[in-house]
Amino acid sequence: MQQLYYKKKDKGQIFLKRIFLTIPFLAFLFIILVVFFVATVRVSLESREIYKSRKEKEAVFDAEKRKNEELTAQISEIQTETGKEKHFRKEFPVKKPGEDVVVIITPEQELKPKKEDNIIKNLFNRFFRK
Repeated sequence: MQQLYYKKKDKGQIFLKRIFLTIPFLAFLFIILVVFFVATVRVSLESREIYKSRKEKEAVFDAEKRKNEELTAQISEIQTETGKEKHFRKEFPVKKPGEDVVVIITPEQELKPKKEDNIIKNLFNRFFRK
């Protein structure tokens, strides 16, 4: 009786081996393996792109945050009286009553006629002399 049990078990294993070791079944398993591999590669590439994009967005966010902090500091400075005065003096040529303004011009900043103006004047002078 024990021999029959083993024979039935062997017959079942043989039947399963016949099914699982056929070329169409192995080809089917190979195709499934390739599909899973391709899907895994795509997911990993997409996650890498998302990671890079996230890093770029974080850098932009940090830059905007710093800019916002600078602008907030400038606003709070301008809201004070000394800040208003400093801003107006920087942007507009104003002075307080009783104040004198001294402008210092370095030799590089001296007013010189532009070469283009000289060329145009010379051209007109030559034209009208003839």
